[in-house]
Amino acid sequence: MPHRSGALSIYNGATGYQWKWRSVSRDFGRSWSLPQRYIYSPDQPLSMCVLRSGKWLLAKNGYLDQMLFYMPDKLVAYLSEDEGNTWFGNLVIDERMDCSSPCVTDAGDGSLYIAYAYHPFMAGKSEVYLARTSEIEINQAAAEEIAKVEDRRLILSCEDAVRLQKVETEKYASTKRKPDGEALVVATYNIEYENPGARYPWKKRLAYVKDLFDTHRFDVVGVQEPWRPEYLQLKEALQKDYSSIWACTNLDRDDFSNAIFYRRDRVELLEHDIFWYTENPGMKNGFGGTTSRLCIWGKFRDRKSGRVFFLFNSHFDFSNYETQLVSARLLARKVREIAGDCPAICTGDFNSTDENAACVFLSGGPFLKDSRTEAKRVINSKMSTSGLYRKPEDIPNNGYRIDHIYFTPGLSRIDSWEVLAEEHVGIWGGSDHNPIKVQWQILK
Repeated sequence: MPHRSGALSIYNGATGYQWKWRSVSRDFGRSWSLPQRYIYSPDQPLSMCVLRSGKWLLAKNGYLDQMLFYMPDKLVAYLSEDEGNTWFGNLVIDERMDCSSPCVTDAGDGSLYIAYAYHPFMAGKSEVYLARTSEIEINQAAAEEIAKVEDRRLILSCEDAVRLQKVETEKYASTKRKPDGEALVVATYNIEYENPGARYPWKKRLAYVKDLFDTHRFDVVGVQEPWRPEYLQLKEALQKDYSSIWACTNLDRDDFSNAIFYRRDRVELLEHDIFWYTENPGMKNGFGGTTSRLCIWGKFRDRKSGRVFFLFNSHFDFSNYETQLVSARLLARKVREIAGDCPAICTGDFNSTDENAACVFLSGGPFLKDSRTEAKRVINSKMSTSGLYRKPEDIPNNGYRIDHIYFTPGLSRIDSWEVLAEEHVGIWGGSDHNPIKVQWQILK
């Protein structure tokens, strides 16, 4: 961007960074100042140009003070009278989510044009729109609570992109594949941290969890919430049959963690890693929530069939729906990036019920589906996963569940789904959550 003084400014930000940065040159681009943080706009490109009036025009995702967290929210236009130091306007170009990549220009006749893409993450659309506005319209928007561009039209429908996307998703919709080997027994279980207020002490609950594992002989289990001492004791109790991977959500002290336990005689661990549901790993306020959260994933080989599969284990923040939705979008993206064409299954305490936006998004497909709704056989279909150490007859049968298992359809299927509400070692429940168990069949 050229300044009236002759200086030049450049703005940039790499994928994964939350800020766009600014650097200035005062010698016609021969040298540049150290970059400084400029505008918060994670992962989303923005566009600026100098108007004939001398003002600067900016189009970006979200309002200037809005925390986006990797979510391509609405497109908004702004003007600056002081070469980008301050902005005003708040004119909404397009209020829909998944609009991105704006390009702005001054037509010279008083009209300002903004071209941009509209590509819903989970829909068969890929379109380019053109919006026309003016300095007057953007000026007026600064005085209004909500102001939207009315002159907007579709100029390009990228049918080839839609066609390619349909080809890419066909394998997830296939119903002709046959089973490849024996089904895997997969479970998700929030075992509750070593809470002094829990109905039973951890020593008693540990015996319950061990007996549960021994009884059902889970092949792979996503476990949420154990603190380090709790995890280490569970690891020791299960060491005869199980190995595990583990990661803590707080880098400074023991806190909630995620773990994956796998039965060594059935599956082999090939690779594992984590990714964070936060812009500040290991710190507070991840994605606008109250705590930092992560997903731990493992790449496994089934020793019986030789097939490779992935398991992603998550524990979402509980504080607000927007944080959970952003986390869900990131999880779906990471499953596609990491697992590729391999079958994958996602376990976790998502702190969201079926009606919440995060779960609606994850179950909406085509890349992931909810194991309960897709299962051939369902047991305790309406039983709440918030068991609170109660007998089955005392657990609400209202369908309330925040624990879920999602899987890749077409590449795999769910033969059975069940909420486990059982008595072990003389107590009902080893946690305030009840585990979910599925029979997961990989297809060939």
